[in-house]
Amino acid sequence: MIPGALLAAWPLFGLAVRHGDLELRYPSDDLVAALGRVVHDRLLPPEHRYFMPNLMRAVADDEAATVRNVLAYHWGARRDTGAGDWRLPLAVLLDGEVVGEQEVRAVEFRVLGDVRTGSFLAPAVRGRGVGTRMRALALELAFAHLGARSVSSGYAVGNRASAGVSAKLGYRPDGIVLEAIDGVRHEVQRLRLARERWSTVRPRWLDDVEVTGLGPVRRFLALDS
Repeated sequence: MIPGALLAAWPLFGLAVRHGDLELRYPSDDLVAALGRVVHDRLLPPEHRYFMPNLMRAVADDEAATVRNVLAYHWGARRDTGAGDWRLPLAVLLDGEVVGEQEVRAVEFRVLGDVRTGSFLAPAVRGRGVGTRMRALALELAFAHLGARSVSSGYAVGNRASAGVSAKLGYRPDGIVLEAIDGVRHEVQRLRLARERWSTVRPRWLDDVEVTGLGPVRRFLALDS
């Protein structure tokens, strides 16, 4: 339970998107620490680490150091959040247990109307449709509740799981860019999903999604001004 004074000062702590056993929730530090433990214990083998370089950089020799790094990342996201520019790293909970993260971020949102997404899901729960559902919840939040005009994403070429989720949800290719990740050259497939296309591919089960804390969040991010 978030104390009332803290929630009044930082309304994002009240934001949650739920459907059945799956929830995206703006995390307290306790939830961030739980995510840090998931990151430390359940990452992909080293040969696939370039799929999620930011999280891999958080992994340290001991669990406490990894949790500390993940906490620092989230504290930085809070620092960088305000009107126009914001980062919403949402904890993914399955049956109440933290299993990953789904981030939604924006730069000059009131001008561009575009958000970017990125995600991590513990390997133990992959292959069960959770990745598709959590991305769909993020898209519903972005389009239906935050007023996005488009959503951008991307994946390292060769990441079949991410490519499959994106294809299911209607993303279209938006060019390939080169990125240097830990000193290694990688090709990244950029993707884009416009509001108009989303309206034609949006899964009907999203009609049953419950969103809480939205009003104060919209005011905090100056989305109604």
